[in-house]
Amino acid sequence: MLFQEQNIESFSSLGGEVITIYEKYTIQLINKKGEVVDEQKDVKKFSFQKIRPGTYYLRVLIDENKDGIFERGSLLDKVRPEKVHQHPQKIILKANWEINDEKIIF
Repeated sequence: MLFQEQNIESFSSLGGEVITIYEKYTIQLINKKGEVVDEQKDVKKFSFQKIRPGTYYLRVLIDENKDGIFERGSLLDKVRPEKVHQHPQKIILKANWEINDEKIIF
C-alpha cells in the first residue's frame, strides 16, 4: 500500500473544557473499536487534532493517588482500581468539522 498524503480538509478536530476537582487525570479519545486514538494529561482545555472522521468516545482515567500511574486494581492483592469517567455521549466527527465546545465534568 502506498502512502497517500491527505489534505487537512479530510480530518476533524475535537476540543473542549474539563471541569473537575481532580488534579491528575488522562483524557482519552477512543474509537468505536475501543482503541485509544490519542490522549492528553492534566489539561483544563483539551484539543485533539487531525482526527479521521468517525464515531468516538471520551474517557478519563483519574489518578487519585497522583503517582502518574493509573492503577487498574488487583483482586489477588486486594487493590482497588482508580476511578474511570466515561463521557456519556458518543461523538460523531465528519471531514472538515471542528467541535470546540465539548465539556467533560467529573
